[in-house]
Amino acid sequence: MARIKHAELPDCQPVPLKFKEVPLENGAGNPLCLCRRCEGDGRICTAEKRSIDKQGGTVFETLKEFAGKYRRQRERSGWLVKSDTCPDCKGAGLICKKGAAQ
Repeated sequence: MARIKHAELPDCQPVPLKFKEVPLENGAGNPLCLCRRCEGDGRICTAEKRSIDKQGGTVFETLKEFAGKYRRQRERSGWLVKSDTCPDCKGAGLICKKGAAQ
């Protein structure tokens, strides 16, 4: 793949091709991080799958509390998925870091 040469202005530094990470803060200035429970998605899901075993009986399988970003993957596999907002981050996907002044 050929490298593209961008126009440069005289006496200016070139713009970096990568952006540096910027720390997230809430309105009070407290640092924020991704919610671990929902993995930043804001939703907590539970799934249930009904299948028939070798003897002909119905078997129910359940998955409890997985992140909402895996919802479509489970639905494609035949699971019935129910989704709720994450109680830790209230659906925002971000929470204050532990140890920060609140």
